[in-house]
Amino acid sequence: FALRSTDPKKLLNSSTPIGADNDYHLKKAIQNSDLTVCAWGASGHYLNRDTEVRAMVTNPFCLTQLKSGQPGHPLYKSRDLKPVPLV
Repeated sequence: FALRSTDPKKLLNSSTPIGADNDYHLKKAIQNSDLTVCAWGASGHYLNRDTEVRAMVTNPFCLTQLKSGQPGHPLYKSRDLKPVPLV
């Protein structure tokens, strides 16, 4: 999502949380990266966005993986975490 907020509920209330150019910028960043670390947290499934973004990433990694399978958000996590494959 292009929308950034400290309040996750604002994602649900936005009419354009993904943003008009978000896919373009994600694809460009992925192409220019040696390693893609996904970290969208529990709300990543909203609007099926997790599936759309995972289709762009051929070899996704994460720092933590939630029970739901979503890659965990790094907020309040140890800085010692190392990227692991996102399965």
